[in-house]
Amino acid sequence: MPSKTTLPLNVKQALEKAINLFKKNHLTSSWLDAEVLLASVLKTDRSFIISHGERELSLSQKKQFNRYIKLRINHYPLAYIIGHKEFYSLDYIVTPVVLIPRPESELLVDLALDFYRKKPSSTIIDLGTGSGCLIIALQKNLSNNPNAFALDISTSALTLAKKNASRHNLKNINFLKSDLLTIFIQKQKYLSNSKHLIILANLPYVPLDIVKKEPSISREPKLALVGGIDGLDIYRRLSEQIYTLSELTKLPITLICEINPEQKKSFQKIWKEKVIFKTDLAKKTRVGIVEIKTVRSNDRTDFYKIIISFPLFWVHLSSLVQKIQLHWRQP
Repeated sequence: MPSKTTLPLNVKQALEKAINLFKKNHLTSSWLDAEVLLASVLKTDRSFIISHGERELSLSQKKQFNRYIKLRINHYPLAYIIGHKEFYSLDYIVTPVVLIPRPESELLVDLALDFYRKKPSSTIIDLGTGSGCLIIALQKNLSNNPNAFALDISTSALTLAKKNASRHNLKNINFLKSDLLTIFIQKQKYLSNSKHLIILANLPYVPLDIVKKEPSISREPKLALVGGIDGLDIYRRLSEQIYTLSELTKLPITLICEINPEQKKSFQKIWKEKVIFKTDLAKKTRVGIVEIKTVRSNDRTDFYKIIISFPLFWVHLSSLVQKIQLHWRQP
């Protein structure tokens, strides 16, 4: 008797098999997952899968599809299985070393484009670049490519981001390994020609307990997900660096951050400036914008100058009064 692997299997039968297994394992998008996985196996698109139910799979295709089904049942993310993900109408290579690009993050790109068009001399910095999807989407949508930097603490992530930039024929992105903004604080020469900074930050903001509860996102790199107990530890560190960088460079900074909708009040407390919040398509608070327009060191310096010079003013005034009195006393 032939084994199940050697029995003929067409597209329709393969889909039905996968969908039934996914439903039994409580996967919420059974139809979509099955179509995407099978399309990847056959190196085609979903429209072909839907319209060619009679097409038979080869032995190697059946084996690959079975392997994909097992991975998905074990909550392995779809994008990691097929090895790529679309973001802002561009396709990106993704692997388990980076966070999977998500549709809600496209709002960061929209907002950054708006700010850049108002200040076209800005330098753009993508913090925690991961797959490079944010900075690449920006560069592809700007008619005059700016001076752009993509930073990440992970060497593996930077390597992947460079591959994605090459796929989209982008050569003017500076990829640097850095713990947040440390490299710019230590080497300000990178920003010597800058007049204004636009910083995008989709940093780890997921609370640890949520990561443990969600089997799917637990497959993604914790370095790119977990932001401490309340999810905002990394942003607190970033705020310290932002203010330091502002003082050192004397540059105005526009910071555009992705956050969890429940973190709105806590995120505001991190900053001295008023945060402007933006909602996503689901009307949930998704982005916080912080504009640091004044250079705090100069403010303090001017204040100190006033305090220091104030007693001198009274000394000169007292001396002048004494001279006037002497003058009037003379016969």
